[in-house]
This record gives sequence, structure tokens and C-alpha cells, in this order.
Amino acid sequence: MTGNRECEMRKALMWLPLLLIGVIPATWAVTPEAWKHTAYAYDARQTELSTALADFAREFGMSLDMSPVQGKLDGRIRAQNPEEFLERLSQEYHFQWFVYNDTLYVSPSSEHTSARIEVSPDAVDDLQTALTDVGLLDKRFGWGSLPDEGVVLVRGPAKYVEFVRDYSKKVEKPDEKADKQDVVVLPLKYANAADRTIRYRDQQLVVAGVASILQELLESRSRGESIDSVNLLPGQGSSVANSTGVAAAGLPYNLGSNGIDTGALQQGIDRVLNFNSKKTAKGHASGKANIRVSADVRNNSVLIYDLPERKAMYQKLVKELDVPRNLIEIDAVILDIDRNELAELSSRWNFNAGSVGGGANLFDAGTSSTLFLQNASKFSAELHALEGNGSASVIGNPSILTLENQPAVIDLSRTEYLTATSERAADILPITAGTSLQVIPRSLDNDGKPQVQMIVDIEDGQIDVSTINDTQPSVRRGNVSTQAVIAEHGSLVIGGFHGLEA
Repeated sequence: MTGNRECEMRKALMWLPLLLIGVIPATWAVTPEAWKHTAYAYDARQTELSTALADFAREFGMSLDMSPVQGKLDGRIRAQNPEEFLERLSQEYHFQWFVYNDTLYVSPSSEHTSARIEVSPDAVDDLQTALTDVGLLDKRFGWGSLPDEGVVLVRGPAKYVEFVRDYSKKVEKPDEKADKQDVVVLPLKYANAADRTIRYRDQQLVVAGVASILQELLESRSRGESIDSVNLLPGQGSSVANSTGVAAAGLPYNLGSNGIDTGALQQGIDRVLNFNSKKTAKGHASGKANIRVSADVRNNSVLIYDLPERKAMYQKLVKELDVPRNLIEIDAVILDIDRNELAELSSRWNFNAGSVGGGANLFDAGTSSTLFLQNASKFSAELHALEGNGSASVIGNPSILTLENQPAVIDLSRTEYLTATSERAADILPITAGTSLQVIPRSLDNDGKPQVQMIVDIEDGQIDVSTINDTQPSVRRGNVSTQAVIAEHGSLVIGGFHGLEA
């Protein structure tokens, strides 16, 4: 046996400094880094392929794991590096090879196989990272992933696919119960879960419920926006939205327009989003990572579809929104006063009240259109006196009880329908006019003295006969929009709507 081995005159030639061999790590990369800078040559005379590969592995300090592959080498084979040497032999003798953990694995090309490996959705990228770190993942073989389905597709030598399958079982999988989203139910005591829609003339005012507010806050913060730009009170409706947006700046202690501590609320939103980003930072956020918020009208509860472990975070957020509100009663008196009596009465009210508010001067010169009255009983007595002599009449005296920061609407209107006809169609258009009052009250505390801030929008209109076309109605409207702060039990008088009667 010894003589035969000598007659084969096998000789392996390699130009590799011994220092490079000494620094090869214990766990190989896909191909050792030293191979890229090392030329390799092999002299063979009718040498079996298995023997040549065994010599190759021994020269680099590796073991050989080889399935039966037939073939003989003859002559001198030169290559620029060991990888090129193996690639040349694999193409000629139809085998596949890969290096892993100090072992050269060789198998026939006919044993090429593929596999579908199921893992959790969050473990897809983790598995690929782990295989790369241990030096097993080889770009020469097939690899595909379906993160949403938690599936990995692998193609390559049977031994290679087996290694990948084994590692897929070793990758730490997240707790399925922890990553399974569920519905979190958060009941409310004071606030409304659903939106409230107020029909006002030809428009709709939408007061956002806690569910809509929470959804908008999450979306705004996920885009990097500050929640100061989020309208926490109404959802739609220009008149309400414009009013609430103005009042927020003057409130102390970082309170928004509806009394919510926006600083604490923003921190809570950020905690939820940061918790979510840790789960999805690796770029495999799937449909499971979506947070959905809905309102349960029957139970006045907020339903959040998310991970149950975040329930405590949401409870703290909802606690910031679900706070008790003060009840404010608004007693409105709509008067029709003779113009001459009004001028005299206005001067007396100014003098007695000692407080004149701003606003457009819609009365005669020297009078004010907006007055603050502290003595409500005296004001009432004056009105009764005017009613007694026929100089004034009470058109309406509506009273409404509402929560602070919630719009209250009183609408006393009349609707006429105008028929518009054309050659092929006819439309009926409603025309509405009358007296409407829209108030958003807010309770304030001024050094222990309770006050009420009111955002008031008044419209007074009347449907008359058109002076241009007797067959069509004409609408006359007047609008007043103002803000005022009055003492508790105080009165605010707004005037200036002029009308002529024959």
C-alpha cells in the first residue's frame, strides 16, 4: 500500500504564509477569507477525486464530508485561489460544495434539493442574521423569505438545507401569546367613546370621541408631528374648529384647549410607539403590527386591537382623556327692543355695570354692542319694565345644560323651499333663516374666583319677499362671533341686529 501511494507522486503546492493559516477562525466564513489571497496548485496522476479533495481539506486544516462522487484527476491543476480550484472541479465532476465549521461538504449535484421552512413572522430576519453570523448562509444557494407568512424558502445541497432547518429550530422565537394581537377593552366614565355629530343648518359639527382622538394622536406621533397640532375637541366643522384653535394659547400649565395635559399625553403616546418600534425596527413590520382603534357605542368603551401587554400603556393614555367635566347652564334671552328705548337703556346699563366689553359699535354713537352685567336681577327688572310699556318683547328664552368644552347649539329657524326648474330637471333648494346661538363654554379659576369663558357665534336672519322678484324669497342675515370671559352667574349682552317693521 505504501509503494502504491508513492508511485502516484501526489504533490500539493500552495503559496500561503503560515501566519495566515494560524489566524483562520474556528468557525469558517462561507469561504475562508485567506482563500481570496492564496494561489493553489495540485499535481495528480490518475488520482481519485475523493483523494484530491481530502488532500485539499487537510492542507487547510479541515475535515472532509463527502458523498460518493466518481472521478479521477490527472496532471497539474492551477488556480488563482482555492475557491476557484473547487469551482473548476465541481463543474467538471458535477458536485456541489460548501464550507462550514472547519468541514468541507461535497455532494453530487443530483442531491440538490429545496425546502419550505416555517418560522414565526418575527423570526424570519433573525434566522437570516443568525445563519450569516455563524458562516452558514451561502449566496451561491437559493434563499427567499415571506415575512408576512413566516416562511423561509431554501435551496441547495441536502446537507446545507438540513443545517438551515436545524438552525431554524434553534432561533429564539418570541412568545406567541405575547405577539398575538387581541382586542383591549377600555371603558370610559366621563368622556364619549364615539364621535358626536351636531346637525347645524346645512353643515355638521363633529365632536371627536376618545377613540378618534386616540387614533389621530397615534397617527400624528408616528409621523413625527407634535400633538399640539391635533384638534382634541372637534373633528370637523369650520366654526367649532376655528374657535377652539384660538383659545388654546392662553391656558397655563401646558394645558390644551380642552384642559388635557398634552405633555403627559404625548409621553404616553411615545411610549406606545417606541414599544412598537422595538418590535418592527428590523424592517419586518407586518399587518399584525397595525394598531386599530374603534368605539363601542353601546358600552361607551374604546376598543384597541393591539398586543395585550400594552394594555397598561393604553389605560394610562385613556385616563388622561377620560376626565370629569364641569356642567355649565346657559340661559339665553332673545329680545326685540324698540330702537329709541334701546339707546337709553344701553347708556344706563353701561353706567350701572361699570364694565364695557369690546366688539363692533353697532348701536348709535356713544353706545356699545357688547356689555357685561354683574347685576342680573336689575337687568331682569329693566326688561320687565320695557315689556310692560310695550317697548320690548321676549322672542325666545331657551335654556340648555352642557359640559364645558362641548359646543351647545340653539337654533330657532324657519325653512322655505325654492323650486329651481330647468328644461329637463327641477330641484328643490331649502332656504333657512332664523336665530341661532352656538356656544362653547369653559370654566376657569382666576385666583379662586370662578369664571366662564364663552366662545359665542350668533346668527339672526329673516326670510322676506324679494324686492327684485316677487315670486322668490329673500334672506337677510346678520352674524356676530366673539369670545368673552365673565364671572360666574354673570350676564353677557350682545346686540346690534337692526330690523325695520312697517
